[in-house]
Amino acid sequence: MSIDWLVEYFQGKKREAEDELRDIERRGIRLLQVTGGQQTDITDQHIQHLREDCAEYQGVLDSLTEDE
Repeated sequence: MSIDWLVEYFQGKKREAEDELRDIERRGIRLLQVTGGQQTDITDQHIQHLREDCAEYQGVLDSLTEDE
């Protein structure tokens, strides 16, 4: 497995998370979890998770490309 493939993979994952985050924020999408007939708004949790994912992907990318 080459470093270039890994860089492309994590760039793609980061881009997907950024796109989803942008869509949620721009469109005002709310995410609801329904359990046992009760609804819970999990939008803020999901947004935080996406932001953390982006930061982690960037950290991996930085590690992979620091020697280049």
